[in-house]
Amino acid sequence: MGLLGLSKVNMAEQMSLTVNTLVFIDLETTGFRAPGILELCMLAIGKEQFMSASEYKVQNSIKLVFKPEKEIEKKATELTGLCADNLKDQEIFNEKTIELLNLFLSRLKKPVCLLAHNGNRFDFPILQATINKIQKEIMPGLWCADTIKCFKAIDKCKQEEKENALKKEGNSNTKHSYRLEEIYKRIFSGAHIDAHHADSDVHMMYEIALKNKEDFLIWLNKNAISFNTIPPKKDIS
Repeated sequence: MGLLGLSKVNMAEQMSLTVNTLVFIDLETTGFRAPGILELCMLAIGKEQFMSASEYKVQNSIKLVFKPEKEIEKKATELTGLCADNLKDQEIFNEKTIELLNLFLSRLKKPVCLLAHNGNRFDFPILQATINKIQKEIMPGLWCADTIKCFKAIDKCKQEEKENALKKEGNSNTKHSYRLEEIYKRIFSGAHIDAHHADSDVHMMYEIALKNKEDFLIWLNKNAISFNTIPPKKDIS
């Protein structure tokens, strides 16, 4: 029986209906007030490669940085190292950016699902609003899911089936942080280098997901939603 309550037979049936490509995505922005995108990274992996026992897994990835269209908040620069000076020669997030993203996504085996940590509240609404602002569209038929919800669901099932599975400190009722870097520390017993860079955060998500890949895919297939249903953030730069 899997952690999410499916037998191996049912797991196989469920997985035959899954998303075929997982795309882990992270954004770095100018801050929390009317945020503009400064950095975007996507790491794409096919379902078969994701589930493969091989250490080497074929992936596609893209990383882009952008010149800010508003002042970058001091805290954002402290976390990411991105500032107006080191981004001055980059292009802004524009029509060509969306064309490039669509070309990248269109190469992947469909259905394709975007995965972001706290994506429903941050990455997806900001990306949706930025695309709308330019009056362009992202590739149709795109799905999305928030990994923070998935990791919480997997932890809850582990606690229910084996109450001491996550008992590394305190008692079984210990409340854990679900910040990405904190999850990574719990699983891998050490901090990831370069947190708060889009490519590093994407790799943390990916590595955490791999640790529970069967349950991750089962949850994803049940909970992914259309990217087009994500309401755009109202105040962006």
